[in-house]
Amino acid sequence: MNPRGSQAIGVNRVATGEMKLHWDVVTYIRQNLPKLKITIASLGEYQESPQQRYDAKRMGYDKGLPDLILPISNGRYNGIAIEFKSPNGLGVASQQQLAFIERFKSINYQAFISHDYDYIISMLDAYHAKIGHQCPNCIRQFKAVDKLNNHLKAIHRVDVEDDDDDSDESE
Repeated sequence: MNPRGSQAIGVNRVATGEMKLHWDVVTYIRQNLPKLKITIASLGEYQESPQQRYDAKRMGYDKGLPDLILPISNGRYNGIAIEFKSPNGLGVASQQQLAFIERFKSINYQAFISHDYDYIISMLDAYHAKIGHQCPNCIRQFKAVDKLNNHLKAIHRVDVEDDDDDSDESE
């Protein structure tokens, strides 16, 4: 027990419910979706004391912020925001959570609330499949590497070597 009377979070802690869902989804992202490696977790549930809540608010946290934010564009959306609910299906979104989901949608995020691991993974897989090749010098994305290379040469004046494998195939 920690001084506040709650169980300390340690390496051997067993996750259940919404926390396990959150852990499982992040594990899946880290193991299978390399283009979604930037993840932001709001961690609001770890603010146990009034002082922690006060400090978090002053540092930018807002009540109702989605549990997981993935700020990577896929060409259609600017990112994904997910609010997890317990897989038992009994979790209910608060008014603040619903408002944040709408705010993220208004800035062109794919934002949703779910308690279903398979649904979340299918949404993430579909999103990940549409992520293109990001220009390292600007925000543009390209579906094909040759288009990215042309952009780098023409716009950023970067000397890019052509892929020799493509020319061998046409001979």
